[in-house]
Amino acid sequence: MDQRRPENSSRSSARPRRAVLAVCVAVQICLALGGCFRDPNARKQKFMEEGDRYFARQKYPEALLTYGRAIQIDPRFVAAHYRVAKCHLKMGNWQSAFQELQRTIDLEPQNWPAHLDLGQLYLAGGKALEARDEAKSILQSNPSHLGALILLSDTETQMGNLKAALEDAAEAVNLAPADTTVYLNLAGIQQRAGLLQAAEANLVKARTLSSNSIVPNMVLGNLYQAQKRWSDAEAEFRAAIATAPKDPAPRAALAGLYIAEARGDLAEKVLLETKAQLANDPAAYPMLGTYYLSRGDHRRALTEFAALVKDHPDDLRVRKSYVQLLILDHQTDEAAKLTEEILRKSPQDADALILKGEILLQREKADDALATLQQAINGAPANPVGHYQLGMANLAKGNINQAENEWRKAVGLSPNLTEAWIALGGSAAQRRDWTALEPIGEQLKKIAPAAADGYLFHATARINQGDAATAEADLNQLIRISPQSPLGYTKLGQLRRRIFLRPSGASWISTSAAERRPRASNLSARKSMLTQTTPRSISSKGNPIYGTNNSQRLNILSLSAYKLTSKMLLVLPCWAVWSKLWVKLPRPSPTINTPLHSPPKTPICMQHWVLASKPREIGRGPKGRISEL
Repeated sequence: MDQRRPENSSRSSARPRRAVLAVCVAVQICLALGGCFRDPNARKQKFMEEGDRYFARQKYPEALLTYGRAIQIDPRFVAAHYRVAKCHLKMGNWQSAFQELQRTIDLEPQNWPAHLDLGQLYLAGGKALEARDEAKSILQSNPSHLGALILLSDTETQMGNLKAALEDAAEAVNLAPADTTVYLNLAGIQQRAGLLQAAEANLVKARTLSSNSIVPNMVLGNLYQAQKRWSDAEAEFRAAIATAPKDPAPRAALAGLYIAEARGDLAEKVLLETKAQLANDPAAYPMLGTYYLSRGDHRRALTEFAALVKDHPDDLRVRKSYVQLLILDHQTDEAAKLTEEILRKSPQDADALILKGEILLQREKADDALATLQQAINGAPANPVGHYQLGMANLAKGNINQAENEWRKAVGLSPNLTEAWIALGGSAAQRRDWTALEPIGEQLKKIAPAAADGYLFHATARINQGDAATAEADLNQLIRISPQSPLGYTKLGQLRRRIFLRPSGASWISTSAAERRPRASNLSARKSMLTQTTPRSISSKGNPIYGTNNSQRLNILSLSAYKLTSKMLLVLPCWAVWSKLWVKLPRPSPTINTPLHSPPKTPICMQHWVLASKPREIGRGPKGRISEL
């Protein structure tokens, strides 16, 4: 018994030692972990890794928030600033992306990926010189940088230096002969230069190199469509659908092809199939409703979006599109009800606030609309539609200067926002600022070549600056674009009256306008023709240009044309210059200073949310669109 006691004693003493050792190890681990969480570098890296996981799953708002927490820890964290910029680029927040790219370059001047993204953003905004500077700064450090060479060729193309652009694009091909992108880029420049066969050959090469990508098929299909090679274009778009059956972009392109061929039944069939086969794709199922809207069938568009709201109650974009259609249909009570439902869940939703402002404008509550739209802009200062609608609210209040300032902000944020340019043009025409009106007309002709507004603005500016020939060319172009519309003929008749051409010419124009609209008043047309008889004798007092009798006849013609046009525009508002504004056609004036284009009188309800519900675009960054419906 005496010999066993030391053994038991040693065992009992070992147990406390092991317990103490375990506690010490645990304490050391806790201290180490606590040190890691207290270490700012470890914490910001943790947020970066978490943000990268969100970014990889295309959850850009979540990634943006997570990267922002890393920046809170280290405001000079370059990688986080750049990733924030990439999130904004993916989400289409160009202003915010621009600011973050600038910040990234300020912190790290040799961050070439940021320089490249900034250059592409400059190019998308029409600032080719700034984009070229970014490309050259990269090439000075790395002459064989493929992305910079492509950017340089694109800037030269935008500036009209096609020879230099072709040389730069060819150099990119030599650097990377197995890269699909270089052939697509070269083909685009060749198409711009009119080298269609060479462009086709490079696109076929790109298709061969990248059989699993739909981009070469899409671009080649667009090339064939531009040449009216309908069957070849259809084959390319169908090949793209077969390669990517779940991508709505080639289906939209095929529907667009049928629309261009005036085969609307086939286009509708494609979109119905798209809705059925891609029923859960938020980029696909609104396409049919958008198609109805583009065809001017607002009733079917309204019905379609009403069904989509029931089928996809959680899709806010569809709900907002439906609200916008209700506003256009003057169903403000239902629109207000749905808008308030959105605002109850998200009181600061800028889109919903803008819709509420439109509803208030339509109800002629300008003060309330002004306050609501200002609230929307405070929360989303980079929203161009918000600035546009705020301008319309100021117009309703009679604050013309504030309205113009908001419209300028809108076009600065979105240069292709047609409605804001139209509003600026109407304001310039009202104050007879022809030098300001002319570039507005040029811009509208560029961004909306199939619409009347740009041609009428430009014609008005030129005739009031003494250039009748250019004004007549604009109106003739309008007639070529819309030969069935009476607007071009009527305005051309007014123009020729104002420059004192022969009455017979004006009579022919007015008669043509009447013939283009069978429901128009035949009595007005007959009066117009009957009053344009040629005088039996021509003297110094009664010649067909300066004579009193002919002046009276021209006034009668003007009145008849006014009555005829007024009736036509009431029946077909889409033919009016202010097709989305409720305006009164101005009475013709005998002075040459009367604008051919009248300014808006009341706000419009713009179809911005419906137009925003387009299929996904494919291509490289914000530089260009390959196909959309």
